[in-house]
Formats: sequence, C-alpha cells, structure tokens
Amino acid sequence: MERFAERKVEAHREPTRVTATCCCSCRFRLSVAARIIHREGLSVGAPTDRRDAEVVAMTGATSFAWCRFVVRVAFAVCALACPRLSEAQVAPTGTHYAGRPSDTGHAPSDNGGYATSIPLDLPASRGGLPVPVQIVSGTKGFGAAGVGWDVPLSFVQDDAFYAHRRPAFAAGQPIAPRIRTTVSLPGRRIEMLAKGDGWIGRYSPDVTMSRDGGKYKVYDGNGLTYTFATDILNLRRTGLFLLESIAGPGGATVKLEYDIAIDANVGRVPLNPFSIDLVRVSYNPHPTSGCFKHEVRLAYTRPSEPLKPKATSVVGERVLVRESRLTSVDVLSRATCGDSPQRLRRYNLTYALDTDTRLERLFSVTVQGRGGTREADVLLPIADYSYGSATTEKAGVRAAWFESAPTNISLPRAVSGDRRLVHRDAIGELQRGVLPGD
Repeated sequence: MERFAERKVEAHREPTRVTATCCCSCRFRLSVAARIIHREGLSVGAPTDRRDAEVVAMTGATSFAWCRFVVRVAFAVCALACPRLSEAQVAPTGTHYAGRPSDTGHAPSDNGGYATSIPLDLPASRGGLPVPVQIVSGTKGFGAAGVGWDVPLSFVQDDAFYAHRRPAFAAGQPIAPRIRTTVSLPGRRIEMLAKGDGWIGRYSPDVTMSRDGGKYKVYDGNGLTYTFATDILNLRRTGLFLLESIAGPGGATVKLEYDIAIDANVGRVPLNPFSIDLVRVSYNPHPTSGCFKHEVRLAYTRPSEPLKPKATSVVGERVLVRESRLTSVDVLSRATCGDSPQRLRRYNLTYALDTDTRLERLFSVTVQGRGGTREADVLLPIADYSYGSATTEKAGVRAAWFESAPTNISLPRAVSGDRRLVHRDAIGELQRGVLPGD
C-alpha cells in the first residue's frame, strides 16, 4: 500500500499528456488519463500485489478505454470542422515569371528566345528611382545598337487610327476608329481603360493614369509618378507621349531628354519620316539649385546617307526610321552645381557586319575609367558577342542553300500474299509502296 501511495503521488505531480493534432493545426492536450488514474486510485506502475491487479482489472481498463474514446472523438470533430488544405504549383505564365533574370543572369525574350543586356554600372538614384537606360537584345530588325539590339523607350500612345483595328460603329454616326491607350514602362506594357476622369490598367489595377494639360501622369502604385509629354511639331499625328520625368518621395527626380530628327526631304511636311534617340538621363537633383549630380549621355553616329534608313516602322500615320546607331555611353558626375560634369566611366560599343543581313551588329563592349586618371584610356573588356549564320558562300555567292540528300534504303523482300511494303523515304517519313508488277 505504501508503494501504491508513492506511485499515486508521482502520477499526480507528472500527469501523462495525450496530444491530438489535426490538419488545421488544432491541438487537444488531454490530461484525462492521469486525472482518471488519480481519481480512481490506479497505479501507473506494474501491479505488484493482488490488490493492484484487482484495481487494474476493475478500473484501469475502463478508464483508459474512455481516454482513447475521447481522443478519437477529438480527431473526428477536428476533421469535420477543418477543411483539408490542398497545394499545387502555379503555372509559370506571364512576364513576371518568364521575363525575370534566370540563374545565369539572362532573361528570355517574349517569344522564348535568348535575350540579354549590357551590364551598365550606374550610380544609385535617390529614393530607389529607376534609371531607364538599358541596352538589350531580342529586338527584331535593326535597333539603336545594331541588328537585334535596342535602347528601349518608355511612352504613352493614343492609338486613334484605323491600322490593324476594327472601326467603331454607331447608329447615325460616321465610322470612327477605336481609341486604345497603352503605357510602355521599363519591363512592362499596359493597356489602359477609361475610368471616370482617368484611366486604369486593364490587367494591372495598381497602375492609374490622369491627364494634366497636354501631359499624361502615370502612377505605378509604388509611390512613383511618371510624366509623359509630346512634341506637338515633331510627333504630330503619331499619338506618342515620351517619358519626360520620374518623380518619387523626398524630391527624387529622373529627367530624360531626346533627339527627334525629321527628314525634310521626304514627303509632305506633316508626314515626314522621323527618328527618336534617347540622348541624356539626369538624376539626383540638388535640393535647392535644381542641377543634377549624375548624368548618363548616349552618343550616336549619324549616317552619311540619310535617305537610306536601316529600319522603318509605322507609328500612327508617320514612319519611324532608324538611321543612327549607339557608339558610347558616358556616366558623369559633378561635385557641385558650379562644376562641370566629370566622366566616371565610358562604355564603347564596337560593331561588325552581320553575315546574313550585311548590317552592323554588336560585336564587343569595352569600358574606360575615370577621366583625368591613368585608367581613362585603358580599355577593359565587358562582353564579346558572336552569332550564328543561316547562309554559306559558294563560288563567290553568299546565300541560303538547300540541298537534297536522299538516303538509299534497301527494302525487304515481299511477303507471300502481301506485296505492299512500308518504308521510309529520304527525309524519314513513312511511305506505303507497291512492288513492281502489282
């Protein structure tokens, strides 16, 4: 009996816990076993005498059976009350998956092809504002940096033209074009829908836009304001509004400048071909003087024959031509507003003729160091590029040659009663043939 009393006290001090966990993370901590043992006077150890054995036989089995019943009921109630969670992998759709850089540092293009960009080391902007200067590959045709390379521009376009659009019909009204407004920002292109006095992104509700006089203001939902302006004379009848500035909290600002050239020797004045080049990006302004601490300047070569553009595209009712190509990118900085900008580094772009198109294609990129130092004239390699070819040269003629190379395949002997044979032709396609004499 003394040993029974000691075990009874130990059971009271250290009760045995039974825990049940269900799918919704509910937990039932049950101490009923120890409490029943304490109330019934059941020994937690092995029975050592006849009286202990009688207690186990009379109360222990019933008490522990009731404890197991409570645990089972707890699991059943939890399973019915809490829905089970299902997990699945989201399909990688959209540019927010496919357009992001991979582990190799390269991002695929919209059509799944190889795409990359020149790594430009630019000073950080105040407030984390984006500095919209990029040299990227994956462009169709001849871009600002040669075949397949371009300097992307950010813009708003009011497409109020009939080209590639179904016109709008209204009873008693003349046929009119359907107006579509799109916003092109670094890394994204958004179609805007009219909502009240402004616009909202069709698939990006966080992006909104308003009209402020002759300018558009786009709010990206992250506290940044993009201002787009048009050149009434040079961009007439194009519907284009080029990115003019980016504003962020704390007075942070990025300002952009363009060179819009018009060929006055072609066509009528309102419809002359034109070209657009991004030439300067200034950021990190002085809080009071208004000058900018950092600048990025882009230099282009001008063609010797302006009437022979390397690429053309239609924008609104005008023709956008590409006649120049990027040659260098200067990163500048100034200590005070009274000082002239000093070069931090310069990126030089070298071109070579493409084998197939015979147009300039980016071959290598080098960088020079800070102006006024020994590294100013030292060229360090940044990247070298090589490209495949679809043409070969034969007898002094370069073209895409197609040759037939049939393969002789020995056919098996005909099987008695079945003169039809199945064989593969020169290109591997299954063909059915009949032996001569059938």
